[in-house]
Amino acid sequence: MAEGTCTICLSGGSNLHMHHTIPRSRGGEDSLQIPLCGDCHTILHANALYIVSRIKNPKRKVKRFWANEAIRNRAERWLQVLVTALMTPDEDAAATTGHQVGTTLSADDFQLFKLLAADLGCSQENAVEYCVKYVLGKRGFKNEKTKSELWFLPVPKPGKGI
Repeated sequence: MAEGTCTICLSGGSNLHMHHTIPRSRGGEDSLQIPLCGDCHTILHANALYIVSRIKNPKRKVKRFWANEAIRNRAERWLQVLVTALMTPDEDAAATTGHQVGTTLSADDFQLFKLLAADLGCSQENAVEYCVKYVLGKRGFKNEKTKSELWFLPVPKPGKGI
């Protein structure tokens, strides 16, 4: 926690978070850090994830995240940086051996999942991987032809942000 003023809402206090402008999970360990209050930090990340989801599914309803236009304007710069970082392929992450994912299924869903794994003739771990890859492909998130490009970012109009 830091002391000072939130970069977005300009509130002061001693419970400020130091937000990495590029998430550490995306290689931003040494990126610029800005002080944000807990609310603005949470809203910034939620807003960025929502923008990423709307880029892939423009039919999603537009949501309002910020209390007023002035705060939204101050957040815009940091929102653009975060959205770009979230949508840029992470070459270092691709080089890792993998990431473990877990969930809890209802008894009925688990029985169906076991049937799927048996039908596929694979382990439950490989069945989870199959499901994830299948959904990513169906939803358009996986595009092998342009894997390293920002194929899902809209072309910005001059003078306009995301």
